[in-house]
Amino acid sequence: MSEDQKGALSISFLAIAPDDAMAPRARKGEELYFRSDVEPRFGDGVIVRDGQGGLYFRQYREGPAAGVWVAHALNEAYRSLRSDTHDLEVVAVLRVPEKGWADL
Repeated sequence: MSEDQKGALSISFLAIAPDDAMAPRARKGEELYFRSDVEPRFGDGVIVRDGQGGLYFRQYREGPAAGVWVAHALNEAYRSLRSDTHDLEVVAVLRVPEKGWADL
């Protein structure tokens, strides 16, 4: 943990992909590095929390309306979530030190 210049808490952590929702880019059991102080950009891998407290690893995508975004599952066997209907918040953004997400 660290603090940035504005005093906001920054948390970096390793997490294990809980399922194959992001396969083939990330498979169940793969270790992934996340940071809580990074603003997501469309296409980033993100951990999101829904209104019931459930956590999901998905891809941050533009939504169908202004101000709406989608937590997209790359694997069609898993559902994608909408920020407006699932009360989503981004918890952390995937950081890959060795290579970019697009290279996975």
